[in-house]
Amino acid sequence: MPLFRLPRAGAVILVALALTAGATATRAQSGPPPKLFDGEFELAGGVLTCRAVSLSPKITAELLAKMATQPCLHIGDVSVGHSRQTVEGMLGQPYGAPVRQEGDLTVQLYLLKAADPSQGKEPFYAITYKGIIASEAQLSGPARNPPVGFAGIKLGDPASTAVARLGPPARREPVPANGADLWIYDPHLISLEMSNGVVSSIKIAFKRVP
Repeated sequence: MPLFRLPRAGAVILVALALTAGATATRAQSGPPPKLFDGEFELAGGVLTCRAVSLSPKITAELLAKMATQPCLHIGDVSVGHSRQTVEGMLGQPYGAPVRQEGDLTVQLYLLKAADPSQGKEPFYAITYKGIIASEAQLSGPARNPPVGFAGIKLGDPASTAVARLGPPARREPVPANGADLWIYDPHLISLEMSNGVVSSIKIAFKRVP
């Protein structure tokens, strides 16, 4: 799994998160915090664009502009830039020990409920934390119950849904470990894995470690 870091603009993300600190401090294990902004990636003239709106007077148009694509980098309610406390307030405690720990980077898994338990597999989030901040989020596995997705794309959706929502990928690569087809949407650090013609994994990040 590649390493990622928050960019210099990460300070802007932390400012926005700090605005909710008082509201989230007492909300552990109680669901998503109140939204100060929202956004989704969409195709505009064939170009993948982050369309974001402020939901609070605390988030000015200037601050929103400085946040670049960050308001659109969320899978369900889990956002790149969330604190670990906020993530675990929504997902609960991680499953087992970290699957990776290197310097200030920690990768934790969070199991979810499958839409079809008979498959014997559970969908899961893999969250990469840089310190206490989520710098990468990945959702993998079979369809979830209730469904959750990114930019209108959910686990189990056909490849045609991804093309309709994000356009064709900038490049494609095989995934030797599981035989999936990796769709990479440069320069946004968005990628999807396709298995048997359907979405089996969604990964988002803000900026790659050099």
